[in-house]
Amino acid sequence: MSKEELRMHWEDSFDHKYVKLKKWLIDGMTNGQFRFGDRLPSENMLCRKFDLSRQTVRRALDELEKEGAIKKVRGSGTFVNRVFAQPQRTSSVGILSTVLYEYIFPTIMFGAENILTSAGYGIEFGITYNKVENEANFLKRMLEINPMGLIIEGSKTNLPAMNVDLFREIQRKGIPVVFIHNQYAELSDIPCIIMDDVGSAFALTELLIQNGHKKIAGIFKFDDVQGKYRYAGYGKALRAHKIPIVDEHVIWFDSYEWLGKEMNWVFEEIAECTAIVCYNDQVCIKVLAEMKRRGLSVPTDISVVSIDDTNLIANLEVGITSAVHPKEIIGEVAAKTLIKMIEDNTVGNKSYSKVMPVEIVVRQSIANRKKMEKHHE
Repeated sequence: MSKEELRMHWEDSFDHKYVKLKKWLIDGMTNGQFRFGDRLPSENMLCRKFDLSRQTVRRALDELEKEGAIKKVRGSGTFVNRVFAQPQRTSSVGILSTVLYEYIFPTIMFGAENILTSAGYGIEFGITYNKVENEANFLKRMLEINPMGLIIEGSKTNLPAMNVDLFREIQRKGIPVVFIHNQYAELSDIPCIIMDDVGSAFALTELLIQNGHKKIAGIFKFDDVQGKYRYAGYGKALRAHKIPIVDEHVIWFDSYEWLGKEMNWVFEEIAECTAIVCYNDQVCIKVLAEMKRRGLSVPTDISVVSIDDTNLIANLEVGITSAVHPKEIIGEVAAKTLIKMIEDNTVGNKSYSKVMPVEIVVRQSIANRKKMEKHHE
């Protein structure tokens, strides 16, 4: 359209001019010209394009902002803040997990699946094995089939996120996303449903300290963000009691190492420690196996606490004090949150996030060092 044609198109009363600009912008957001998160043309550009006064342009933008359609960010511009129209979608929800049939994940998936299928949604499952490439392939497939929403457990979430562009493209298509179990720092605006990793590790370490332990080892996973947060909780408890954090007492492993090596070197590093905080029950089982090989007992020789409280530690001779992972509840809450976001016609924000409360089950795996030392005096 030529400049003269645009001028004739907009020749009308002041009110009609701002209404027409507002309609033009809404049409652009509806037909995909301007998608969620896109920056709109500047006020100056709109003034020049349609030969309008700044007052007219601002009136149209102000109304759209009040309606929640756009968002003005000082120094950055004006952005689309609502999904107006969505391409034809399948009735499915995509669920991506690092594994599907092991450890806590079947229970999480069961919780989510029950809610989603009851609400009439089909499910497209994906598995990453904690590999970034597998995550990328799943997200690309989801962009093709255009699901109603996604529930995602991230891969290597403590490392820089490599698939941010794909997640943002999914948001621009109006597909809501919920993270479970973990979240990328670069995607902190996407809601997540998680257990309180910091609080759980803090509570377990606090229990050990209350029972007289001062030399406490910690074994944590470094490539998933849960490891960072559980280490933070462990360190927070030590600092609260002015107990130094000894680097040699903190053992790190990754998804592929997974403590597959002999545990002998671990116990050489932490030989002077009287207690161990285990990243999860899989680590705990390896610790207990090495202790048995060395002729050490729980809790007489070493006190042991763990996180997740799964069936792996359910039938041991000595009950392990553990932080409970609310597996099925997290799955259910994630599914309900996603359904709410679909109903709200939003890709979501942090207000949809939920952190599950800390729950500790105290069993027989913590020795009271104060009593033991007093007994030996």
